Amino acid sequence: GGSDPDNNGIVGTGPIPTDTDGDGLADVVDTDNGGTPLPNPDTDGDGTPDTQDLDSDNDGVTDIVESGGSDPDNNGIAGTGAVPTDTDGDGIVDAADQDPNAFGDAGNTTPNVDTDGDGQPDAQDLDSDNDGITDVVESGGSDPDNDGIVGTGPIPTDTDGDGLADVADQDLNGFGDAGNTTPNEDTDGDGVPDAQDLDSDNDGI
Repeated sequence: GGSDPDNNGIVGTGPIPTDTDGDGLADVVDTDNGGTPLPNPDTDGDGTPDTQDLDSDNDGVTDIVESGGSDPDNNGIAGTGAVPTDTDGDGIVDAADQDPNAFGDAGNTTPNVDTDGDGQPDAQDLDSDNDGITDVVESGGSDPDNDGIVGTGPIPTDTDGDGLADVADQDLNGFGDAGNTTPNEDTDGDGVPDAQDLDSDNDGI
């Protein structure tokens, strides 16, 4: 929830926001200067904040996939490799950075998609298209207790603490996934994943 009107990945407007007291926090989020601190939600309640959680809603579909980002190797991390390239060292991987040669981003290349327009981004929405069928089911994942969260129980086991439940994580000893265990199914082949498609098989129902 921070404000980034120019979509450069830095809070506020411009490459270097005002920091009156020089403590490293931009005035807009620094309580010492009348700012409002940014929330740090943990949507799925697994103890890993969404900012560090590869699957914020624990539906078995990684956040990068649900937000429409690029993850060619299906490891849950933008770009390719466990540590993707970040040429300018600004913390935004080149695959999502429109300006990989300067600090910040020239514009947001990975939108925070909200398919059903309910105000909840798909990465935090257990039913992204509001069709009554949960994303974990539409993406081909396992949900034996039908609670919309991959695996069983409200907080599934996550051995390596990367935010991916063990039942959807092929690499239980490292951050990220060795390959996407929960494919983002597209039954009708129209380019819209089932979890975001109100008519997943194009049968008109």
